[in-house]
Amino acid sequence: MSTIQSNIGLTLTVDVDLSGTRQFFDSLKYSLQDVSGGIMGTAFSEAGDSYMRGVQSRFDTFKHGGGDWPPLSPKYAARKMKKLGYATLLFYTGDLNLSLYPGQLNNVKLPLPDGIVVGTDDPKAHFHQYGTRKMPARPILVQPDDPSMPPTTLDDMKFDLEKGLQAQIDAIASNL
Repeated sequence: MSTIQSNIGLTLTVDVDLSGTRQFFDSLKYSLQDVSGGIMGTAFSEAGDSYMRGVQSRFDTFKHGGGDWPPLSPKYAARKMKKLGYATLLFYTGDLNLSLYPGQLNNVKLPLPDGIVVGTDDPKAHFHQYGTRKMPARPILVQPDDPSMPPTTLDDMKFDLEKGLQAQIDAIASNL
């Protein structure tokens, strides 16, 4: 309660009840302690899908030589061309490429209490991501704000999370 007195003898008393505001923020804080399920779990899942769409687009560009991945060695490129009819980077059986799509074999989508892990668990991915003594690194998974990612990736992820947070706020507000 606050009381304001003027120099002409008027007194104004203001009583503000913040219990609803406290309850709202307590509920919001509680709902964000574990986002692996519910509204925010869905939002993080959608943000993970947006990230993987960016990874897929980048991969499709890079496998055809449109990025900064080192080219295949001339010897391996010739051998691959003879056997398969193409010398596409990081594309032999198509398994690694498919693993970048949600729901496909070796695709990873793991909800966590504070977010989500997405990516690929293809056995060859590690060797390509980091390289070996005989093979240069050709990173498949990069940060969403990496310049080689499609420019909309990070904005799409932010949109998914903002939409989820707004839905979470609306759900809490409707229960007060």
